[in-house]
Amino acid sequence: GSATFGIGDLSNLIGSMVFILTASLIYRRMHTKKGALIALSVSTLVVSIVYVFLNAYIMLPMYASVYGLPIDTIVDMGHAVNPWVTDTLMIFAVFPFNLLKHGVTALLTYLLYKRAGNALRNMMGLAPDRTVRKTA
Repeated sequence: GSATFGIGDLSNLIGSMVFILTASLIYRRMHTKKGALIALSVSTLVVSIVYVFLNAYIMLPMYASVYGLPIDTIVDMGHAVNPWVTDTLMIFAVFPFNLLKHGVTALLTYLLYKRAGNALRNMMGLAPDRTVRKTA
């Protein structure tokens, strides 16, 4: 069971799909190291913006309903952690959190993607991928 009644899981699924889809569409057209950096950076920004709207209009009301709390109470909880949060929960809590979270994900992906992919190819008996050019 989930402590979030599946709401957090659904939110993570949607966010992951947005991150991966955005990065994939860009990287597909710019298959270079520079393209990977651009794709991961744009994905981080896009998913952080999507999470603002997703949380404001879908997830936060769902949490309020499931836990029987007024949305103002949830905002007050955010204010207890970050004094800048008043009616700006999405801007001063959700957005920076997701920039950090997905920024770390993007950095780790950039650093580990090639090695992890080649290790998996090796485990499956396939040749390593050497197609990514070093420059644009």
